[in-house]
Amino acid sequence: MINTIINKATKLSTLVAMASFVALATGNVPAFASEGSGMSTVWDVYAAPGMIRIHLTNDSNEYYSYTSAPAGCPTWAQTADTLKLYSAMAQSAMLSGKQLRITYNLCAASGVKHIDHMEIFK
Repeated sequence: MINTIINKATKLSTLVAMASFVALATGNVPAFASEGSGMSTVWDVYAAPGMIRIHLTNDSNEYYSYTSAPAGCPTWAQTADTLKLYSAMAQSAMLSGKQLRITYNLCAASGVKHIDHMEIFK
């Protein structure tokens, strides 16, 4: 009975140690499966019903997100809550002077860069 408890505790601690190692080892590896990314301070945030557009200062690109995406890119539509989150992140980065990285997908049909995800940096 005692050996069984010790064996289970040893297996559990080994499993936790291995999971922690994997998480720490891969924590700094970028995993961008998108078309590209832009990183700079935010220059402009424009929001309209069902749409948001973000400009970065050192980047001539416009990054968009829609609740109903343009023709040819229907799978990139976002929820209204996601647009609110993107707007809040971009505005907070702009007001604090922090850099924002936008990873995007390029829609071949329209040439629009659709926001995939964003990160705020110090």
